[in-house]
Amino acid sequence: MNFIFVGFIFLIFVAQLIVWILIRRRNKKDYMRQIDLTLLYSILSLFCGIVCLSTRHKIIAEIAYNLSFFALDGIVLGLFSFTKKFAEYRKNMRIASGIYISMVVFDVAIIILNVFFKVLFTIDLKTISNNGFYWSVSFTPFIAYHFMLNLAAICFTVYMLILRIKKVPSFYKNRYRIFVYPYILAAILSYVSYAFDFYFNLAFICYGFLSYIFFHYNIYKADEIIRESTIKKVIKSYPIATCWFDKENNLVYKNNLAESFFTEKLKWSDVQIKLYYTRFMNKNFARNLDIAVSNQTFTIDDKERKYEVLYRKLFDENNFIGSYLNFRDITEETEKNKQNYILANYDSLTGIYNRERFFEVADDQIRNNPNIKWYMICTNIQGFRLINDLFGIETGDAVLKHQANYIKERAMENEVYGHIMDDKFAILMPAENYSRDFFKNDMLDIVKVSENNNYHIDYFVGIYESSDVIESAQYMYDKALMAIDNIPEGAADNVVYYNESIMHTYLDDRAVVSDFNYALSNNHFYMYLQPIFNEEKKLIGAEALTRWNKPGNGLMQPESFLYMFEKTGLIYKLDMYIWEKAAQKLQYWRTLGYSELFISINISINDIFYFDVYEYLCSLIEKYSINPKNIKLGIKESVLISDYGKGVSLFKIFKEKGFDIEIDDFGSRYCSLNVLKDVDADYLRINMHNLANISAEAEETEKIIIQSIVSLAQKLDMLVIGDNIETTEQFEFLKKVGCYLYQGHYFSKALQDKAFDQMYLK
Repeated sequence: MNFIFVGFIFLIFVAQLIVWILIRRRNKKDYMRQIDLTLLYSILSLFCGIVCLSTRHKIIAEIAYNLSFFALDGIVLGLFSFTKKFAEYRKNMRIASGIYISMVVFDVAIIILNVFFKVLFTIDLKTISNNGFYWSVSFTPFIAYHFMLNLAAICFTVYMLILRIKKVPSFYKNRYRIFVYPYILAAILSYVSYAFDFYFNLAFICYGFLSYIFFHYNIYKADEIIRESTIKKVIKSYPIATCWFDKENNLVYKNNLAESFFTEKLKWSDVQIKLYYTRFMNKNFARNLDIAVSNQTFTIDDKERKYEVLYRKLFDENNFIGSYLNFRDITEETEKNKQNYILANYDSLTGIYNRERFFEVADDQIRNNPNIKWYMICTNIQGFRLINDLFGIETGDAVLKHQANYIKERAMENEVYGHIMDDKFAILMPAENYSRDFFKNDMLDIVKVSENNNYHIDYFVGIYESSDVIESAQYMYDKALMAIDNIPEGAADNVVYYNESIMHTYLDDRAVVSDFNYALSNNHFYMYLQPIFNEEKKLIGAEALTRWNKPGNGLMQPESFLYMFEKTGLIYKLDMYIWEKAAQKLQYWRTLGYSELFISINISINDIFYFDVYEYLCSLIEKYSINPKNIKLGIKESVLISDYGKGVSLFKIFKEKGFDIEIDDFGSRYCSLNVLKDVDADYLRINMHNLANISAEAEETEKIIIQSIVSLAQKLDMLVIGDNIETTEQFEFLKKVGCYLYQGHYFSKALQDKAFDQMYLK
């Protein structure tokens, strides 16, 4: 009965192994084929054990024993192959694997020979009490090869595992350590069974059990153990302080950060933590919620820090088993969000609304108060970029801050204001709040940008009044800005209201700008020359001017388009075009024998900003082989306003190259005495139209002023050019006071270059 019982146990093992093989197909690990091999050989080994225990037929028993030795080779080979892949020794084990497989093949050959020649072992039937029996095995010396081969394979397999255990982090050591002991135990029991001639061979059970361990561990336990270990370590080192509570609200676990947070920073005991947990749930009604979040403030090291506290219930198959609290420090995040909000909505320089936020709030104000008549006010400083260049960015920033503070201090509660861009500010206010005094008095302080009072700032204000229809703030601002753009240079009033005529002017101006590039590339711009004479009315040179022969419009005068090109920055392209035309004309005159004639060209602020004026003019001199003295550089005072600054240095270089410098429109807008001192100019151009209308009835004081300017220029070795001379009286007066050159309609209007040649170069 004992043998029947053992056989029944073996049958259960075999059935379970077969079931495992079927289940294993769902597992996709690449070393499962090796486990399959081990399981199949284990089934064969167990089957052979059953046969040996149940048969008295010697031939059948001998076959079963030989198959069991063959199965043992297969089991050990499967274990070796599995361990090689499991321990990741695939690439550097090819030679060893090849040798081992060859030795296994040789051992299998010996086992086959044993069936016929008994070279390994013989068996004899032994009887025991109660009609029992077993087969006794007698080994020959050749069995040593079989035993040593499998023993060496087991030892080498254990060696691979030990090496792997040493290499991997401690977290993964148990993954490999679990196989070492069953290997050793199975080997010992197997050889004890052979040595003491047990009734049945324990190797059948040992290696079958070992196969079971491999399969069960890899199918069910390996990932589970790794996963549980990982979860424990993750929870322990979780980067957020976390406390777990059971369903009775008892604290059961704190991770590392929670331990540090409560014990070291807050000095709380577990009882205090539980009390806080209870209060938190009662305050946030968390008992009725699966998740609750609240921002809490804790005092740590005498400083308040903000934490986001997250409560969450835990369930197991829909049964409540506990909960946890997360404490996430959001102090820096809150401060960063605050800063991001400020950066997103407020101008970093002035501290008032930026463009986006201004229009957003202004739109809300308009939408929420549809019955109010609104004024959109736009302010602008003309030539603000020049302030930065001449006096420094800090001075420019100070101007903007002053303006922002002025607006902020005087704005009422229902008004919205913001810094739109550069030097432009906007204010939305009810029309009834508006007063022109808002832009007087203290607002005029912005013109004092530096200790150098030579520079005068033009400060403009555009106003748009809302209509009966609700309009967007952006639309209203664009109209107010359009009104500013319509203020003519030198206007007495710096405040202008938008009207429909401004829109028509704006559209006309945009059409002018849009046609510029086409006109330039098709030579629609003509160079006109206004002759310059000496006191004997002899031609000395000419000033280069511009006319636009626009298809459909005819010949356009410069005042109808130049201001738009200056405003948009396109003027530098036109200047470069005219300068080259002037250089070509000088080259042509030289071929005709008029090499002493000169042409005056005008340099604007935009030219200096947009390209290297010096390099370009030098390239024209070289390209057309002309004398620098034949090109006079007309410089408006606005280009030169600085204390020995960029403008003075630049024109000093021009002088060294051989160019003559003209100070253009002297006295037209600025106090110019420092300009005369700072710039080593050759010519001083007096604009008779701007300074005075000299006639027989002119005031004596006007004549004294002009005479003084001419006298001062002569003492500074400068030649004076009288510009815009219209009458004989003006000419005679200028000649009397010592003016050197003369220009104006009194002598000749500006002529197209070809007409100029025909009239004066016969």
